[in-house]
Amino acid sequence: MGAVSTYTFSNVTANHTISASFKADTTKYTLTINRSGSGTGTVSNNPSGLSFARGTVVTLTATPDAGSSFVGWSGGCSGTTPTCTVTMSANVIVTATFNLVSGGRPDITITSPSGGETLSAGSTWTIVWEATPDIVKFDLSYLNGLTWRSIARGVTGSRYQWQIPALARNLERCKVRIVGYNVKGKKIASAKSIGTFAIKVVKLTSLNGGQEVVAGSSQTIQWTTYAVTHDAPRVRFSYTLDGGRKWKKIKGFVENAGKFIWTVPVTEETHTECKVRVILETGHGVKVGSDESESFFRIRPAS
Repeated sequence: MGAVSTYTFSNVTANHTISASFKADTTKYTLTINRSGSGTGTVSNNPSGLSFARGTVVTLTATPDAGSSFVGWSGGCSGTTPTCTVTMSANVIVTATFNLVSGGRPDITITSPSGGETLSAGSTWTIVWEATPDIVKFDLSYLNGLTWRSIARGVTGSRYQWQIPALARNLERCKVRIVGYNVKGKKIASAKSIGTFAIKVVKLTSLNGGQEVVAGSSQTIQWTTYAVTHDAPRVRFSYTLDGGRKWKKIKGFVENAGKFIWTVPVTEETHTECKVRVILETGHGVKVGSDESESFFRIRPAS
């Protein structure tokens, strides 16, 4: 009957025998553990490792070093208890924050973004930090490639809604910097986000990983274009069957309409490390940004 999940017998006039075949789900997801803050500590996970099968429950335990305290979790975990659990149904990024408990010096700790995030140009993101009480105002900036650009000045409190600007291209290694001032306006502390994050102008939203598709079938590739500082009217596509070691073009450029029907290549064997990539271009063919499947999908031969 082929790859169908249901089958109905009608007008049964004799005995019939039917069998069903099942394949194990081999999808795996990556757990990334970051540490931030002015202090130090370790994070252990049980079961150990960095790559886990779909549905695996992983327990994380934060242990501060001497002179430090555990502040809390962000990203895939939340809360302030030293232990948390995550269920691996996608790639997960978790950050544990440790702060110094001695010294009494002015200090700032950025908790969001903490590293590993992908932000969208033109969207908003909440920057969150902690600071000692003697710091009353803050200047915020972000690293745009090699240049620090201002986000806001004279901010009070411990969070700020950042309106991310339109960009000319993807930015892959961004950081946030916060400078703190006392009541007299004197600079007394500064901090940068520990890890880097990305800001993208294009995002792949379908065939993003975990699917099984049939060779020769028609599949919809969808993407979203975010705030770009100039026109980006066309896109190109490519795919890989071997985990990214070799990429093949799908066709020439097409209009940036957010959707494209792809005829999956014919193959006589199953490929388990497949991805697609969308590349955003100007009208002159200059690359603006790109995005690819977050995890692998599978292509199997037609029955």
